[in-house]
Amino acid sequence: MRSCAPAGSPRAAVPTWFVEFQYRKLHAIERRSIVSVSENAMRHLLNWVLSALAVWIVARLVPGFHVSGPLAALIAALVIGFVNATLGVFLKIVTFPLVLLTLGLFWLVINAAMIELASAVVPGFHVDTFGAAFVGAIVLALVNMFFRWLAGGGRDRG
Repeated sequence: MRSCAPAGSPRAAVPTWFVEFQYRKLHAIERRSIVSVSENAMRHLLNWVLSALAVWIVARLVPGFHVSGPLAALIAALVIGFVNATLGVFLKIVTFPLVLLTLGLFWLVINAAMIELASAVVPGFHVDTFGAAFVGAIVLALVNMFFRWLAGGGRDRG
């Protein structure tokens, strides 16, 4: 058995083939990590663009829902996603008993409030009334669901 360590060292019993195998395995993991990072980045970028397109479509379909241009739609999609991921999660946890009582319909009210909040922050994105935000939240959810299905959101995770 050939060893890659000098005689007398604690690693003297490790065969060379094992060290080479571990080295190749480490580099294979590194290559996969780089690929998965770029795949994840591309997936996030695609989701962001599809969300912005969904906001733009909702602005064309729902009266009282206004987007001034593509940059405003991109920023609105980013802000809506950020607000839903932070404040929206908190509100959904706090109002869970009311959500149960209304069989989940109160989540639409929370989503409408998140859209109203985003419209107050993003220049070029404006929602006239809470009713427009409510209808916009429903249409936005449906359009986003369709885009996720179209983009292959149901991929294997195993």
